[in-house]
Amino acid sequence: MQLSYKYRAYLDKEIEKKLFHNLDLCRWLYNTLLGILNAHRGEFGKQDTQDAIVQIKLVYPELNDVHSKVLQMVNYRLWSAIKGLSKLKKKGRRIGRLKYKKKGRYNTLEYNQSGFAIDGNVLSLSKVGEIPFDMHRPLPDGDIKGVVVTRQDGSWYVIMQVELPDVSAKPLFNESRIVGLDVGVTSFVRGYDGEHHEVENPKLLAHKLDELRFRERELSRKQKGSNNRRVSGGFKVLKSGGIKMPK
Repeated sequence: MQLSYKYRAYLDKEIEKKLFHNLDLCRWLYNTLLGILNAHRGEFGKQDTQDAIVQIKLVYPELNDVHSKVLQMVNYRLWSAIKGLSKLKKKGRRIGRLKYKKKGRYNTLEYNQSGFAIDGNVLSLSKVGEIPFDMHRPLPDGDIKGVVVTRQDGSWYVIMQVELPDVSAKPLFNESRIVGLDVGVTSFVRGYDGEHHEVENPKLLAHKLDELRFRERELSRKQKGSNNRRVSGGFKVLKSGGIKMPK
């Protein structure tokens, strides 16, 4: 199971400048790949646009300022959007074409599997630098599969994608010691694990029966709707007309 943990990040001006530069390059790549698909509708698949990134980098070497995994996730994001539109169309919804990302409308960098390292409350990103963040809650034990850096409402955040261990693979009990339990009337519970164990019935109602009878008679003499009737000696009157005994 994979869970995401979001933390507020605090950047200096130099790191923020690099992130903005990375975001703009990713936006440009997204629009370029979308333009290729629009020009060659139906001729290109997900792997084709993935392979095209290598060729685009030869023509536009500035893309080398961005980690390769981040560029791959741009392609993944594009095809996820295409898949989402396809699902809506199958449901009978009217859909248009994907829109090109305008400047300032691409706000997320995704590092998948590599290109990042975490040391305490500092995230190191390849080709960007170190980003301190507020670890207001500790990360659980597990493998960090990816890191997302995103800008929301003028603030920066880092999101850790943690793969938690599969607890279902661990036995919930010690199979070498199995105990059978039998709830009965004469005895409250009996246990069988090679030996016989018995817990006597506490008979809680029997111990309170005399007091319950007294409270019922006391209650019957109180005026209906009064505070005295509603709560009498710690015994609460129920809507059904009975009373609830105190703990």
